[in-house]
Amino acid sequence: MSFPVIIETYFSGTSGYRIWSPDTNGYKYCEQWGRATPAQNNNGTIDVTLLKEYINTNGICLVSSADVTFMSGGGINYGTSSAKFINTKTIRVKTATVSNEEKYKQWFTSGYIA
Repeated sequence: MSFPVIIETYFSGTSGYRIWSPDTNGYKYCEQWGRATPAQNNNGTIDVTLLKEYINTNGICLVSSADVTFMSGGGINYGTSSAKFINTKTIRVKTATVSNEEKYKQWFTSGYIA
């Protein structure tokens, strides 16, 4: 029995990926991550082009779950965020618009590549 090993990594600034050795079908497991700033003038949405293309959209797609804004009066505003696959090379990150401040969102995907 052999265990998967990391065969390739890439990291640049706020994004990167890690590729694991192929399974018995020849597919490699890939994890990708990064940071996006959804535009306030686009309903808090941004499309992110992935560094590696997946074989399908059945993988995992996550984004940091809450926008937290500390208000000048001492209150806190909470919003929600979501991420989903648009196709095998693109995800859409959406954040609740809770103020005019830009907020970055950490995202993560994983799945199989050829």
